[in-house]
Amino acid sequence: MKRIIVPVDFSANANSSVKFAAKLAGDTGARVTMLHVFETPVVFSGAAMMTTADLDYTTLYNNALSRLKKYYQKVRRNFTGVKVDLSVHHGLPSARIMELALEQKADMIIMGTTGKGTIEKLMLGTNAARLISDAPCKVLVVPPGSRYRGMGKIVYTTDLTDESLSHARDLIPLAKALNSEIQFLFINDDMDAFDSNLKEVTRKIKSKVRYPKISGYVCSDSDVNKGIMYFIKKYKSNCLVMYTHHRNLIASFYHRSKTRKMAAHLNIPLLVMHEQDLPLRG
Repeated sequence: MKRIIVPVDFSANANSSVKFAAKLAGDTGARVTMLHVFETPVVFSGAAMMTTADLDYTTLYNNALSRLKKYYQKVRRNFTGVKVDLSVHHGLPSARIMELALEQKADMIIMGTTGKGTIEKLMLGTNAARLISDAPCKVLVVPPGSRYRGMGKIVYTTDLTDESLSHARDLIPLAKALNSEIQFLFINDDMDAFDSNLKEVTRKIKSKVRYPKISGYVCSDSDVNKGIMYFIKKYKSNCLVMYTHHRNLIASFYHRSKTRKMAAHLNIPLLVMHEQDLPLRG
């Protein structure tokens, strides 16, 4: 892995993703770009509302860059041995993040799930859906307070289709770099078919993925979310991976009000993979 982008909004919750990015970069040799996106301020004057477009853009930019530099000084001790670039952009956060990811050919974007500024807007609105589903590289979503403890166990949710298992191969470079086990998880609600499903998981995984540290599991549960959460807790997994072709899974974690509360209890990072992602560079 060569390049990681981590958006920051200076909130306390952003610290989790920044520290996580620093540790992951240290283990993989990646270079980190710390990105802050500022938007045009809006001023209320009596009954009127107007943007401050007439303000000197250079002043706005320099103020944002100054804040980013001060923030980096506070967290730089986490980046020992890691090369870091600071970048400031203006505009819609999701658009600027994706543009920079394309420009730098980033391998991964690492962001927090909540915050008072950019990150909150990303995770709670349409910006979140766009970045998670359309980013040109993998997106790692880090829960508040999550600490990097390596990635010894990576859970890959699968529906056993050839497409799903083929894309699992994109995880191998990262797994090798981190000496991780890839745990393939298939959620099934048919107890009678449990044994046959387990055999099918094993057969398909071995035929599609050539990596020595893999395992396959079938979790019987009518609720996909509960099945995933049960597995993560039981097997003490370090990271959950979802491929965005499974839009029903992504949607259930981030958009359905019934399951949003459960998503908030996910205490390990979620790595989102996309069909258009380039393979991770070693």
